[in-house]
Amino acid sequence: MQITVIGATGNAVAARALEKGHSLRAVARNSDSCVNLVDSGAEIVACDLNDQEGVTSALAGAGAVYYCSPLPIGYDQPFTVERSWGRNAINAAQSAGVEHFVLLSAAGPETARSVVLIETKRAIERDLAASGLAYTILRPSMFMDNVAVAGPEALLAAGLA
Repeated sequence: MQITVIGATGNAVAARALEKGHSLRAVARNSDSCVNLVDSGAEIVACDLNDQEGVTSALAGAGAVYYCSPLPIGYDQPFTVERSWGRNAINAAQSAGVEHFVLLSAAGPETARSVVLIETKRAIERDLAASGLAYTILRPSMFMDNVAVAGPEALLAAGLA
């Protein structure tokens, strides 16, 4: 199956799909950021998620999409941008006839209120549910990379052991 991973930079899902023998298209803002996947057989596509036609083209032929929203760094309204990117990816999946859409969301959209990040994830989840696509929503609470960034001293000081 052709799997397209949007937000493929450093994404373990992309590497795992290749290990399992799937055909992989890795989509990222900068194709150089996914060069490590080329040797394993991935097709790399540089794509601006603001460009609806470009996103639709990136999803052409995909049976499944794994969407990990890139961080909208450098924008005045990053969460508005993230919501727009999510809608563009969902619309592109509909246009491309994608069979299954997997959304990496965040823990809390069903209960957390007034947290802009979570409100944005909730809105994208609603857009996906209304799309008519078959979908799965993943809601992780934390990533091991977060632990590495914080460092052991900070974690121990916070009482995490």
